[in-house]
Amino acid sequence: MGAAQRQPCRARADSRPACRVEIFLDDPWTAPLPKNDSEIVRQAVAIRYNLNVFVEIRTLAEMARICGEVASTLRPAGPFIVESSSTMAFGHTFRSYSYPASGELRSGDLTPCVVATPGGQFMIEDTYWTEDDYASGLRGAGLAIATIDYPLPRDPPAWLTDEATVPPCVVIMATKPHPAYR
Repeated sequence: MGAAQRQPCRARADSRPACRVEIFLDDPWTAPLPKNDSEIVRQAVAIRYNLNVFVEIRTLAEMARICGEVASTLRPAGPFIVESSSTMAFGHTFRSYSYPASGELRSGDLTPCVVATPGGQFMIEDTYWTEDDYASGLRGAGLAIATIDYPLPRDPPAWLTDEATVPPCVVIMATKPHPAYR
């Protein structure tokens, strides 16, 4: 399941073949999922659902609303795994995307992201968020931060792009507390 708030992203998604993905546009921040039913939710790919939620977030209020909606669908003790661009990614080129802009970025700034596909490149507007912004949104939704990690490849010399030395993403795992332990 994907959410596309802005029509250009929806049009891009519709133009590419997708496998078992339902995209909804009416109110993309209200997931039509049963409450307390998801065993695990991953920001890009989930065991039961696919929620790609943070690409189009433009305000901290939107982020808080999405984190709250995801938290409401999780079962107690269920994890929400967020994978997003790390603050170190800006100004670097990775295998499938690049952030040409570097320099001073602040939370909420719009910045271009060039996405590389087998059919060529296209640009999207992304929003710069810090790890603290994500953690704040997750905690505000009642989730507990379990880990924050910056993965690098297992064999850095094999990479010809910046993945060899710069972590392109941050992975944050937050969990929904069990009601008995609150």
